[in-house]
Amino acid sequence: MKNKSVELLVLAGFLRFFLFQDAAAAEQTGLYNLTDEVVVTATLSETPVSKIPAAVEIIGKEEIAESGAAT
Repeated sequence: MKNKSVELLVLAGFLRFFLFQDAAAAEQTGLYNLTDEVVVTATLSETPVSKIPAAVEIIGKEEIAESGAAT
């Protein structure tokens, strides 16, 4: 009888751990989905990060050769 009680307590502890872990992960994911990152530009208007142009720099073959990069 005592062994059965101990087994049930251990099982309940493991189940509680796994159930709360899933709930915490779902809550954390939900918070990230609710808010989008917004960047304020020099014009003080809100712009989503996906709409901000990225800087691009073109590197010539001379610069690649000087850097020692290999394919």
